Amino acid sequence: MKQLVAFVGVMTLSLSVAFADKYAMKDLKALIAQKGYQEVLQHLDDIAPSDRNQDWIDVAGQAVAGYLPTAEDSEKLPLMVQVEKQYPMIIKSSAYLKARLDAVPKAFGKCYSEAGSAYGGQDERLAGYDKCIAIAKKFIESEPTNAALALALAKAPAKTSYPHKALGLFKIAITMAGKSSATVCKEPDLAGGIINSWHFAGGKALEETNDVAATCWASVKAPVFVELKKKDVSETFQMNACALASAQKDYGKDDAATCADAPKPKTKK
Repeated sequence: MKQLVAFVGVMTLSLSVAFADKYAMKDLKALIAQKGYQEVLQHLDDIAPSDRNQDWIDVAGQAVAGYLPTAEDSEKLPLMVQVEKQYPMIIKSSAYLKARLDAVPKAFGKCYSEAGSAYGGQDERLAGYDKCIAIAKKFIESEPTNAALALALAKAPAKTSYPHKALGLFKIAITMAGKSSATVCKEPDLAGGIINSWHFAGGKALEETNDVAATCWASVKAPVFVELKKKDVSETFQMNACALASAQKDYGKDDAATCADAPKPKTKK
């Protein structure tokens, strides 16, 4: 028989470990009461698919929720990805969804740190970030009304060496926040991502940055102009930031003077 097994110190879930005896739902519930979460994970498949009702979902969710905080940071994300792939219905467990939200900072922090420390050049590292972001977007798709999850996922890459990679997720978080979008715009990490992006971004990344900056201009213009007034600010940042500021038509006399000599974006022929 195939079983779902989560081993401490192992990043993946195995489906090929055989056990002599099957457990019944009463056994799994007893183990939950005893906090035997790993053993429950090993025996989830003992319950036939036709019998995996809400009771089973609750037990499975509690098992993962109980085990997840004890897992190494490098195990957390692979564990969640695998369990959701094998048991898509687990997202109906409130215990699991809360544990997933709580695990996001450490789980994705590890994902980004491993991508950032990978061998190769910047392109390889950024490709690793994109893989982490793809998983984040799948998590958001599974809970399309959970604005707190979207914001937590947006803040994770914002604390890395490439904070501009957070902006796409911040854009999603802003949309999901609805009437509370101004609160998302006030996140310092969002302004940091915009500033980071304007120093070197181009193409679609720049378009995305400008879109988020325009939406959140009231909140980000102050830190943007603090950056603009630094002596060593790059010409690329001056050009990108001042172009956006000019389009917003919302800055004071001193701010306008700061942008007076900024290089202008090249016009397309």
